[in-house]
Amino acid sequence: MQWVVVGTGALSTLWAFGLQRQGEKVTLLTRHVEDGRHLELTAEHTDGLQAQSFEVIGDPTQAGRNSVWLIIVKAWQLQAVVDLLAGQIPDNAHVIISHNGIGAAQNALLTTPDWHLYDLVTTHGAWRRSRLHSVHAGHGQSWVGPRQPGLSAVPEWFQPLRAALPPLEWDSTILYRRWHKLAVNCAINPLATLANVPNGILKNLHFQQDIRAICEEVALVAQTHLGKALPELSADQLESGVYQVIQATANNRCSMLQDIDAGQRTEIDYLNGYICQLGQDYNIPTPVNQRLWQNITALT
Repeated sequence: MQWVVVGTGALSTLWAFGLQRQGEKVTLLTRHVEDGRHLELTAEHTDGLQAQSFEVIGDPTQAGRNSVWLIIVKAWQLQAVVDLLAGQIPDNAHVIISHNGIGAAQNALLTTPDWHLYDLVTTHGAWRRSRLHSVHAGHGQSWVGPRQPGLSAVPEWFQPLRAALPPLEWDSTILYRRWHKLAVNCAINPLATLANVPNGILKNLHFQQDIRAICEEVALVAQTHLGKALPELSADQLESGVYQVIQATANNRCSMLQDIDAGQRTEIDYLNGYICQLGQDYNIPTPVNQRLWQNITALT
């Protein structure tokens, strides 16, 4: 089976390494084709460093027609990636998407109705020491499932993907996982960024009131938006998930803090900003998410 991994971000690198270790054929789609036909990437784990060489392409039409596409990008980058691939890869391509937040490139994805779209949700923590050197900073877990109705059958690529970076579970109701991850990101990313601390510090009593309020606001917005009360999206369940990720990624500097340090755009509009916008649509107050959205926006 051939895989095309888009980009060389920290999590993209971890999945590419894992797939290639399983004997899968992995190609990177990247802008950095000037480096040659191959790139050597380094992944840093708790048990040491690993280096692997990957074939590189700069044009999606160079990939095999039966390739599985793995897109792990910033929310604000997804639109450009979809635009790049639209009309260039087979109409029935299997495309796995992972990004923080909800709502990114939603309209663009509606124009690709024949793609088989899947969402990958992960709580692994990772960061880049340099463009070609990624650090696996927190061992989490992942879920993948269909974005579209009618794709309930588990595809053949699931087994190698599960072996690449375990644990990975198939989840036919992946939308609820995306809302869980949204709550985690709405809490950890802005709070850790504004305090300039690694994730583990958020266990301190000082942050508990904000974390609880964020989860209550997200739970109410989510259940109103989805049109039903869901125990798995209760404030208690969301809060429990936040603290699980804080514990698992205690030494990691969250992606938003990394973006601020690098002078890059953050994903705040797709996280707390998204909750505030939905809250406005449904006349639901979201004061804590609003404050965090404004404070992070002021930093950029």
